Amino acid sequence: KDISVMEKSTWIADLKWARPAQQERSKRTLYLLLDAAEELFSCNGFEETTVAQIAAQAGCSVGTVYHHFRDKSALLEALFDRMKHEFLETLNDAVDPIRWRGASVSEVLEGYLQFSLEISQTPVSRIPNIGMLNKDYTVRMHSLHEILFNRLKALILERRQEIGHPAPELATSFILDQLRMLILLHSNSDSLSAFTEMSKSQVIEEALRFSCAYLQIDVTSNGVGS
Repeated sequence: KDISVMEKSTWIADLKWARPAQQERSKRTLYLLLDAAEELFSCNGFEETTVAQIAAQAGCSVGTVYHHFRDKSALLEALFDRMKHEFLETLNDAVDPIRWRGASVSEVLEGYLQFSLEISQTPVSRIPNIGMLNKDYTVRMHSLHEILFNRLKALILERRQEIGHPAPELATSFILDQLRMLILLHSNSDSLSAFTEMSKSQVIEEALRFSCAYLQIDVTSNGVGS
């Protein structure tokens, strides 16, 4: 029996990237500026984007931009901070054990792949040379992904009885590392990887196939067989 990929896992059907609405006027203005900067930085690049363009995109004056931020670098730093806050809120929801009650390892992996591929193209992650613009950005992102890695690993190891690999902890770490790299390759349009040209559903199907094979999961009795 082949592994079949649902259009969208029921385990993550209600899962969204956390971006709470800001009702207060000052916060609305701040978020409009951040949204504008995020879009322009990702489309045009940081250096090519001007404060005047950000103000126009947000529908406010240049003076309003400087009222909230000393310069473009401060705007970029605020984008990092917002993304970190949203990432952690989304992560807490995404790996909540209650959400995955009754799910198999393969279903947890499928949900992780579906949602990660869905959010891998968020504007802030597409800012050209983002790591070079902020030297500790890569370190901070690694720290965030380490939290996700550990929470996801714990979620899978709660189901270790499904794993046939003789070293479940090692095997789980290896697979999660491989899946993260796959997601990065697929989201990078400059990558020479074959995964870049594949649809998200194809990537998920092939990723589940090799993950389950390596972990030695019996997919025919694991809820993903067809």
